[in-house]
Amino acid sequence: RKRTAPILEPVAVAFNQYFFSPSIKLYVKRDFLRATEQVKEVAGACGIELSWDEEGRINNITYGEAMKLLCWLGFTTLSLKEYWQALKDVKEIQDQQMVSHLQSDGFVEFVHTIIENGTSLVEKPEILEDPSKFRYEGIEVKIDYNYRGKKRRVRVPDGKPGLIHPKDINLDTGLPKIVHPPNIYKDPSFWRYWSPDAEKNVATRSYIFLLGQPALDLKVHLSEAFYCLGVRPCCKKVELPKVRIITDKKGICVTIEKEGETAHIQESDFFAKIAD
Repeated sequence: RKRTAPILEPVAVAFNQYFFSPSIKLYVKRDFLRATEQVKEVAGACGIELSWDEEGRINNITYGEAMKLLCWLGFTTLSLKEYWQALKDVKEIQDQQMVSHLQSDGFVEFVHTIIENGTSLVEKPEILEDPSKFRYEGIEVKIDYNYRGKKRRVRVPDGKPGLIHPKDINLDTGLPKIVHPPNIYKDPSFWRYWSPDAEKNVATRSYIFLLGQPALDLKVHLSEAFYCLGVRPCCKKVELPKVRIITDKKGICVTIEKEGETAHIQESDFFAKIAD
C-alpha cells in the first residue's frame, strides 16, 4: 500500500474535481479555472490574452472575458443565488473540503450576476461576442463586453461596508435580507459586504485577507481585473477522466486524461524523488 497509494492518489483526485449541488443541479468545480493547454488554445481563438498566477489560476481577466472563455470551453459558473444554494448544500453534508474551496482565503471569484443601478439584477446574462471599444489618444481601449438578459427588480441593501450572515441570505435572489454594522469583530460567522457603487456592477465572492474574513463584494466594475480574481467552472454533465494503469520494468505507470490534458505518473520517478 505504501508503494501504490502515492501513485494512485492522482487518480482519486482526478475523479474528485467536482461537487454536485442538488439544489441547482450543477457540478461545481473544487478549483478555479487554470491555464491548461486547452484553455490557452481556446483563449487564443477567442482573442483573449491570458494571465495566470504562480499556481496556474487564470487571473487579471475581466468579467466579460471570463464568461466568454467559460462558454467556449463548455462551462458556466455560479450565479449569485446559485452560489449561496451550493454553499448551503455543501454545509448540510459537511463537506469541509468544498466549504473551504467555496470560501477560499487565497483567491476570489466572479459570480455570474450583474447588478444595475442598485435596483435590478441580471442572472447569467448572455455575453455578446464583440467587446465595446473606443479610441483614446489614438490607442484602441477595451471597455467591457456587452451583454443581454432578463432584468429582475430587487432590493439591494446598502453597505459601505457592512456585515452579513449566511443565514440571512435570500436564496431566491442571493442578496442579504439584513446588513449589520461593520464594527462587529471576532465573529467568524459574519461576512464583509459592499453594495454596488456604479450603474453596472458584477458580483464577486471575495475575501478580506487582512481580516481573515469572507466577503460578498457587489461593487466590482465590469471592466476591472485583479491579480487575485478569477472564475470557477461549473457544468451540467462531467466528462469522466480516462485512466490507464500498466506495469512495466520501471514499476507501475498511470496515465490520466482529463479536460484535454494528459498526465503520466511513473512509480520509479516517484521513488527517485524520495531518494533525492
